[in-house]
Amino acid sequence: MRSIANSKNPNWKENAENAKLQNMAELAYLFSAMSRVFSRDSNKKIKRKIAEVMDGFFNVESEEEFRRKHEEFCNWFVEHVKMAKNSQNASWGHAAKVIDISLKVLIYYCNLPDPSKASKIVPWLNAAIDNSLINHIKEWAKKEGILTHQIENIRSLKDIEKKETYDELQDLIKKEIQKECKGGIYPVQYDDIMWRKLNRDEDF
Repeated sequence: MRSIANSKNPNWKENAENAKLQNMAELAYLFSAMSRVFSRDSNKKIKRKIAEVMDGFFNVESEEEFRRKHEEFCNWFVEHVKMAKNSQNASWGHAAKVIDISLKVLIYYCNLPDPSKASKIVPWLNAAIDNSLINHIKEWAKKEGILTHQIENIRSLKDIEKKETYDELQDLIKKEIQKECKGGIYPVQYDDIMWRKLNRDEDF
């Protein structure tokens, strides 16, 4: 992004749009409350990457395309993002939480890029998985007799090392929605309800 301060003949409209894009990306990322988990250099990379991929997510035409872009972001994340404590690479679980919350803020909350497109994409958005939700999903799956050994061993986001594990957790969420909510809400809406229930002790 070209700096206004360093440009003798800035394109003000272009700079305004670039600044808006960067600010939206930063606000969406901050809502994830994950910045303390990653290294300082990685946080800069994450914010730039979210701004870079937003337009692609805004213009997906199918759920398949949405899933592909989601996977591409997570693959980039685990390769380029380092943890703050030990400088190890971030997990798939960390990557998915960041992009899932960012997309929730931008598309579900803010109706970007416009209400019509947002309403088309919202059903494809994932529930943002955190440690509290992992514990809840495991308890529910165990009660239903569908808890697998792979999911039983997951304790936190760092344990979600593969896309397949993440996908299995999302599938369990959809099964709970189907049974407990009669399929009446989307995963991103379930995420909002469960976050307040598990982290704010609010009953719905």
